[in-house]
Amino acid sequence: MHFAIRVERLGDRAAKWRELLLPGPPSLSIEGFEDALSPDSCIVVVSDRGTQGLSGPVRATERPAPDERNDFVQFLRNVGEPRDTELGGGTYGFGKGIFYRTSAVRTIVVDSRIKRGASFEQRLMGAALGSDYYDAADERFTGRHWWGHITDDIVDPVTGLAAAEVASALGLPTFDADQTGTNIVILGADLALVADRGRPGFADTETLGDHLVSAMLWNLWPKFRATSPDAKMR
Repeated sequence: MHFAIRVERLGDRAAKWRELLLPGPPSLSIEGFEDALSPDSCIVVVSDRGTQGLSGPVRATERPAPDERNDFVQFLRNVGEPRDTELGGGTYGFGKGIFYRTSAVRTIVVDSRIKRGASFEQRLMGAALGSDYYDAADERFTGRHWWGHITDDIVDPVTGLAAAEVASALGLPTFDADQTGTNIVILGADLALVADRGRPGFADTETLGDHLVSAMLWNLWPKFRATSPDAKMR
């Protein structure tokens, strides 16, 4: 299994990100969303390859097949479910919440490629965890937002060739022909870069990258030394 973290500025891709994600959530739910789509905005891309990707149904109302995991729904739709895999990581969604908390606008974009039978399927969807709010008609909203393909007033992931085209336009890491895995993008990452908010912190993305490498070596070294090919992390 290969695992990677990229820290970078949106740069010239900011226009494409703005095209795809604006208009954003109401400011009552998330403030400063457009600022997170500027060329200087920092993103973090967490990627894995050699994993199964986020498989299973794309809607929480659908039952997975007997031999199918429910990873997509559990990661992007549901919060508050106990783990359904023995010794599996994560319970009740608290762990995945760190992706949203690291984002100044509590927004992520997820790009995953899975194998379905003899073929492959790519899925791409954005999600945000904002504050609840009331609109002008005094109707209450939960503050959860999604970006994708709208069908019957429900936001589903963009899939197939369209998902690959969007991922390419956003500059996300690609998948080889027979490769599965996931890219998780933290938008507007709040990483104590001096250029972001004038606070003491890392001078640039390269220095921050060195710090992340050090943290992984200190904390994840048992995964690097695992003897099982399925458990070993590179």
